[in-house]
Amino acid sequence: MDIVKKGISWLLKKNRLRIHRYMHKEYDNNPFRIEIDSSNYSIYQDLAKRARLEIDFKFIETIERDFGYVIDHAFIHDLALTTQITIKSSKPLYLHGYLLYGVICNYLEDSIDVDFLNILETGTGRGFSCLVIAKALDGAKRSGKIITLDILPTNKPIYWNCIFDHKGRKTRFQLLKKWQKLVDEYIIFLQGYSDVMLRQIDLSRIHVVFLDGAHDYDTVKTELSYVKTRQSKGDVIVCDDYTEGQYPGLVDAVKQFLSAGEYSFKIYYASTGRGYLYCKKK
Repeated sequence: MDIVKKGISWLLKKNRLRIHRYMHKEYDNNPFRIEIDSSNYSIYQDLAKRARLEIDFKFIETIERDFGYVIDHAFIHDLALTTQITIKSSKPLYLHGYLLYGVICNYLEDSIDVDFLNILETGTGRGFSCLVIAKALDGAKRSGKIITLDILPTNKPIYWNCIFDHKGRKTRFQLLKKWQKLVDEYIIFLQGYSDVMLRQIDLSRIHVVFLDGAHDYDTVKTELSYVKTRQSKGDVIVCDDYTEGQYPGLVDAVKQFLSAGEYSFKIYYASTGRGYLYCKKK
């Protein structure tokens, strides 16, 4: 326990050095290549409204049945408006937030003897998933840290392809100012490729992992191999985008990982066909 807390403290002090040392390249201020226009604001609003109207309640009911918890709808819709509603070819979808919240709350209920949780996320994006996890920790009044990795910067002002872009470039911290209390209490942002950054995070135990970074075979295999040796019985892995036709490399890496029989698992499918994988170490 003391070693884990010491490791977290070290990360808090040193992560900015590591960020700049292992950055793969310098991003410009518009990495999503979105044309910035004040009229986009109404487009994001319409996309958010459509996402709420088309929400898959059957999926949410399944999550609540299996894990016993469902996140506050007002909170997740508000968070999604800033961090998940984007202009892209596919429809905005944030059902993984419901799954993550249920998984974390269920884990906390079953692990009352764990006084400090280490949670790892690959693929921070705008911060939606790590804030959902932080919300679960905060609601349960539990201690822990969420270490989240992404190739996009946290401290550099950029356009995020989000509803507030018309107000100018923001850092990730500025984008998430509304949830600053949760960010300050629970989240550590690190920048870089996961296969590089994971070698810098020397944690002896990782209780819960959410994988949503690069979706290729080699990256996912590396991430799963790293996690497996740092989990104990009852620890959990959640994997986004477990969709065979869309991400074959990811699916192949996961299938190979599961074939060892060390984890029980269940796949949750949305009505759109998108899959989410839940794994629990035996």
